[in-house]
Amino acid sequence: MEAWFQHAAPVLQLPTSKAIRAISIDPDAKLPDADRGNNRLTL
Repeated sequence: MEAWFQHAAPVLQLPTSKAIRAISIDPDAKLPDADRGNNRLTL
C-alpha cells in the first residue's frame, strides 16, 4: 500500500497490443476492504 501514498497519481504501464477494458484491484479479495464495490473500473 505504500506505493499508493508515495505519488499523487500512480502510473502503471502495461505492454499490450489490446485495449484495456477494465481494471480490477484485489480481485481475489486478499486485502481488507470496507467497500469491495469500488474495486473495479470499467473503461
